[in-house]
Amino acid sequence: MKIFYKGLIVLFCFFIVLNAKGQNLFDVELYGGINKNYFQMGQSATYSDLRFSSPLGQHAGLNFLPRISQNWQLSIQTEWMRSAIQLDDPDFVRNKIYKSYGNYAVGARYNLEKEKHSFYFQPSGGISVNNILQPSDVGFGMQTRRSVQFVARAEAGVKFYTKKRNYLLVGVRHQQGFDSNNPYGTEELLGVPLSGRNSYTGLFLGYGINTENWLKSKRDYDKATKPKIENPWSDGLYVMGSASLRKVNDPVNDVSDDFQNVSTSYMFGLGHRYGDFSIEGGYAGFRGRNVYQLFNPEGVPIFTNHRRFSVNTVPITIRYDRQLPVNKKIRLGTSFTTHIPVGFQDGGQAVTGSSGNRVIDEEAFPYVSHATGLAVSPKGVFFNSGIYTEMPIFRTGLITFKASRHFGSPEFDRVQVDYAVSGVPGSFESQGVLNGWMLEAEYRLPLHHIFKK
Repeated sequence: MKIFYKGLIVLFCFFIVLNAKGQNLFDVELYGGINKNYFQMGQSATYSDLRFSSPLGQHAGLNFLPRISQNWQLSIQTEWMRSAIQLDDPDFVRNKIYKSYGNYAVGARYNLEKEKHSFYFQPSGGISVNNILQPSDVGFGMQTRRSVQFVARAEAGVKFYTKKRNYLLVGVRHQQGFDSNNPYGTEELLGVPLSGRNSYTGLFLGYGINTENWLKSKRDYDKATKPKIENPWSDGLYVMGSASLRKVNDPVNDVSDDFQNVSTSYMFGLGHRYGDFSIEGGYAGFRGRNVYQLFNPEGVPIFTNHRRFSVNTVPITIRYDRQLPVNKKIRLGTSFTTHIPVGFQDGGQAVTGSSGNRVIDEEAFPYVSHATGLAVSPKGVFFNSGIYTEMPIFRTGLITFKASRHFGSPEFDRVQVDYAVSGVPGSFESQGVLNGWMLEAEYRLPLHHIFKK
């Protein structure tokens, strides 16, 4: 493994020197996307009704591309990839398990160049590395073993050039492993016989940097000919991505967890500006928690528990903004979004028990509870409205800061809680929804400005 890493470094440095002397440097690509991993599961002797599925995972990577000839480039690629499996059983807690891998490959890329874009095909070969948890050889505990699988990769894509010959990248990739193993550990540990070859098929977006722009002569020329910054609010298409924090409306006070009522979300998509109006569509993901408490007969909270859930939506957004009279580089606006749920993952329908003894002011309150997950079938849509301010950044894009609120959310998780505190029984139902206040940061990249010649 160390020899492989050292070889990559030496080869990379060699091509940097070779290309720099020829004034023809290399391209650097950063990319990320989603992937579908492939596994095979046998019949579980312990859980006969167990259902297995493989949700989408994620990957991100870095690709160094020294130029060999006019159409050929060497590819030196390093990549992080995460797979997911989901186990469902009526008597088994719904469980989604993630696994991370490191993929390393060397290959060649052929480019079919056009004026404003190019197509490419890239075969490569390398290794996929992951750590497997297994019982210790000494007879107790667990130990980690590193697994290395040889893989072959093939990808194809399209590059859309900017004015400086940097480019946006859209592609598809397949990685095929040759040796079968269980990346999630032994059957004894996981509870099911599972095998895989570290294979996946993925879609990705990326951005390529033409390092010829790093040459001093090229920088001096660009500086002398650089035009004034164009209006980033001109009509046209743009891509956007955002990350946000959500705080629930009626928080349950758990002194042991300062962030129990805060959850994260993301969104990316495509939009079009028409004067002061914009319309957007895309894909969003939200995480949430269904938090509930047990109380003693006097109403004092004794025990707090959490159930996690996640939701994916297609958001449709309408925006309206105006330029501030006192500053032409800042705009203030309002937005309204309709979220259409397209998938969710609740906390499962298993029965979980909790018991303990809470001492408050030297008085003991013994408690016991049984929480039963209930089936949910979210129907309808929910909404978001808020205000935002935005300003230019990086000469080509816009950064937006938004404060908003979710409302009208259907239930994405339900649990029936039966309990007793100090011998006094009680029961209630708790629901998990996505209502709450949002703080959001967003980056928008106008495409008409990037690709304008």
